[in-house]
Amino acid sequence: MKNSIKYLLIFCIWLVTALCNNLHAAANKEIVLETSRINYLSGNWKLYWKETAASIETTKNSPITVHVPDSWHDSSIQQSGFGTYQLTLQNPYPKSSILGLRIGQIGTSFRLYINKILLCSAGNFAQSKETERPDYIPQTVYFESSADSIEILLEVSNFQYRVGGVWSDIEIGTESQIKQKSNLLLMGNTLILGVFLTLALFFFFFYLFNKSDTTSLYFVLICLGAALRICSTGEMLFRQMDIPIPFDLLVKAEFISMQCMVFFGIMYIHYLFPRDSKSVITKLLSLINGIWFLVFVCSPVEIGSVWMGYYLVLAGIQLFYLAYFLLKVFIKKRPYSVIVTVVCLLVVLLGINDILNSQQLLNSAYLVPYGILVFTFVQSFILINKFTRTGHKAALLSQKLVNIKIRQEQEIIEKTEQIQVKTVELLMLNNIKDRIFSIVSHDLRSPLKSLATLLKFADDNELSRDDLAKYLKNIRKNIDSLNLTLENLLVWSTNQLNGVKSSVELIDIRSLVQDKITLYTPQAAEKELQIHNKINQRMLVYVDKHQLSFILRNLINNAIKFTPKNGIIELNANIVNDKYTLISVADSGIGMQADAIGAIFNQSEIFSTYGTENEKGTGLGLMLCKEYIEHNGGQLTILSEPEKGTTIQFTVRNNEV
Repeated sequence: MKNSIKYLLIFCIWLVTALCNNLHAAANKEIVLETSRINYLSGNWKLYWKETAASIETTKNSPITVHVPDSWHDSSIQQSGFGTYQLTLQNPYPKSSILGLRIGQIGTSFRLYINKILLCSAGNFAQSKETERPDYIPQTVYFESSADSIEILLEVSNFQYRVGGVWSDIEIGTESQIKQKSNLLLMGNTLILGVFLTLALFFFFFYLFNKSDTTSLYFVLICLGAALRICSTGEMLFRQMDIPIPFDLLVKAEFISMQCMVFFGIMYIHYLFPRDSKSVITKLLSLINGIWFLVFVCSPVEIGSVWMGYYLVLAGIQLFYLAYFLLKVFIKKRPYSVIVTVVCLLVVLLGINDILNSQQLLNSAYLVPYGILVFTFVQSFILINKFTRTGHKAALLSQKLVNIKIRQEQEIIEKTEQIQVKTVELLMLNNIKDRIFSIVSHDLRSPLKSLATLLKFADDNELSRDDLAKYLKNIRKNIDSLNLTLENLLVWSTNQLNGVKSSVELIDIRSLVQDKITLYTPQAAEKELQIHNKINQRMLVYVDKHQLSFILRNLINNAIKFTPKNGIIELNANIVNDKYTLISVADSGIGMQADAIGAIFNQSEIFSTYGTENEKGTGLGLMLCKEYIEHNGGQLTILSEPEKGTTIQFTVRNNEV
């Protein structure tokens, strides 16, 4: 705890030092425009006190050097009066380009001239209190860059507020830069306003549901105060929405919004930790803030703005009290105390920034709405969490029973669906099992029976040497087919028991394809087929070598099986993109109908046909090839046309996953 306080003090000292250094640097900064960004015209301006834009050219009075943005304060001038700000800049922008200028809050009426041309105004600039009409209207103007220099004249008058001058940054940039920033700020402020109003409405219904818990009500009032502040400061959404609010109401809205956020924030924290709050303190705070509220509402702006300076002292005292209260609940380790302390500390720091900025003691932006936005989200979570933990035990038990019933019904539905899925899977496996038994009982037994018969004839010397050679040739074909069938059955049964397992490694496709072509060259020669390896260069992919070898053997065997004599089989590979390489096995065989291709991809059955010379097959090969290809991250495609041939393509990965 002591270390936390020490680090907090160090941070505050650093923050004050940084602010002082920033203010000192800003006061002496020369303004130089850059075309690559929006330029803030913060720095030294000339102020001709009690002069207009028309009279400064002939006046004998010397200008005063003042810093912008800031209130005008000098021993020779008063806060009430009028004057003309002047700033001349070298123009780095191309001729005929359109520039934009953003103007924020100015106290309290103005007229803007650029290169002697009047571009905009707010209120009615005047040289006396009787004729002046104050107003806050942030504006954006656009003008053509036509000269080597840009002269900005800003006539400002103030007879209604306790401080006058240029209070906000003036920004200049290209038309697109200024429009983009203006739109972003408007969208951001509108979004934040919508969030505040939505949360206020949402938690107002919380309060109506449980009026005994006043934390929801104070949270609603905080959100409304933050919404009022974002509408009356910064981009001034009241003005952006063309709501005709008089100047005095706009100023009072700014004052009241600050008071609401401070007072209701403290009351919210008090009721969030009721065991540590004292009713005497809450009553005293309510009385004091009620009096100040009446002062702001009933007094004219000229007097209310003076009283605002005194209220800031009171606000500072209340914030220090809030810090003390949070420290107390933090030490006592109350629920939510850590997160509330951190978020409130952030809001307090941003509140100090806003207070200094509103009184022109610091050149920054209004940041409290963003801090309050974070605060509201965190407190929303706390209130919802707190609300869900309350209620009557009977209602909770009733809800618990309902949840149990719903959960049981859901479990029954899920179990039923699982049983249905398992039933379909069992039916599928049963069909495959029947097909496997058929293969074992017929397709495997037939070659062995033929071999046994041939051996009996040979043993009885009933066959001539030529007949024996002829029969042995056919038997060898059946034995080759039997060997592949046994391998497919072994692979399928292993996969059914243990699942498909891959060991990915980097291999060269060209060499593996050539090995398989060499293996099947004798079998192809018996049908007078030509097998060509079209892979002309080394191609590396990441795949399970044994599984790819299995795939190539089955696809080449199928190509030989379904290609008539004098046909051609080609194996090729091409890099599709950074991720995949496409391998293809193409033949000039008998091809397939579309329904046959669909049957191959139907996992509920095993599809098999005879070859061009009545070669037998089980249909397991292509099914296993598809399974292996997909397990290695690829995809199998069959392109076929009857009597024109078939091309089987599949993809493999170029990179290890």
